[in-house]
Amino acid sequence: MSTQIVTDDFVGRPLGGVLLGVSLALPFAFGAGAAAIAAVLLLTLRGTYRAAPAAPGPRRPVRAEIAEGVRWLWAHPLLRPLAVALALLNTAGAAVLAIQVLYAREILGLGSLGFAVFTAASGVGGLLGGLLAHRVTRRIGRVRSLMLLLVLDLGAYAVGAVSSSALLVGAVMAVAGFGVVLWNVVTVSLRQALVPDALLGRVNSVYRLLGWGCLPVGMVVSGALATLVEHGVGREAGLRTPFVLAAVLTCGTFWYLRRHLTARTLPG
Repeated sequence: MSTQIVTDDFVGRPLGGVLLGVSLALPFAFGAGAAAIAAVLLLTLRGTYRAAPAAPGPRRPVRAEIAEGVRWLWAHPLLRPLAVALALLNTAGAAVLAIQVLYAREILGLGSLGFAVFTAASGVGGLLGGLLAHRVTRRIGRVRSLMLLLVLDLGAYAVGAVSSSALLVGAVMAVAGFGVVLWNVVTVSLRQALVPDALLGRVNSVYRLLGWGCLPVGMVVSGALATLVEHGVGREAGLRTPFVLAAVLTCGTFWYLRRHLTARTLPG
């Protein structure tokens, strides 16, 4: 997780800004080249990575294989609520991300350099989260580690909804970034430990579909709501509305997980 944060927030984003300054097309060309290099690297991997089937037999249709992964995830008393919670959290995060550029420029008063630093703030917290996740979960337990993200997210969204200080908003986003990586370390490790090897790919694909599939939903709802409020109240209120929406979704996620995460479903 720390490696991902470093490459995404401290290498990819600044590099994208530099390339964009040279030419509008360069970031896209670099992305295509990086994807091609990644494909070549994957092709050079040696070994067999297909999980052995749970029981020998004839190959089943793809739809039957997918359906088995969906049923397994939805029947699990722990991974199902975690998948639903991820969908809600990602919807909230996407709602804020959709207006982040305008919010940073018009509410926080940031220029290009300030925006680059602002977007990297969550990466600082995320890097610390990756380095300290094991110690934190060992000290406070996995349930509290997961709930910690919700508290940090709620605080960050609340500050974003009312503050115009770039330093304060950046600081709370950095703290929330710590909680995001802590969440990822706990939940990904749980999936790897709980899902049978033969189902791991299918269950993970369904899990991620729920989480990542809600990103465009959050962006569309956020943009529509911000536009509606802007027309009725004003520009600033419109740009702050997605933070309110994200806070409401986070509160709902907190209530939902409090009902489903217990010492019985998730020891520790």
